[in-house]
Amino acid sequence: ECTLYFLAKLTEVQNANLLLQRDYTTGVSIYNIITNLLRKLKNRLQDDFFWL
Repeated sequence: ECTLYFLAKLTEVQNANLLLQRDYTTGVSIYNIITNLLRKLKNRLQDDFFWL
């Protein structure tokens, strides 16, 4: 069951990973991708919604 919860949330990390692997990613884009992912993860932790 824990594995299913983890895999359900893996899409956000995978989307960020795919964005970082683009051929035309700039430094500004990298910063925006990473900060956006960190913001989403922090919000989930603060809302106690990470594993739901």
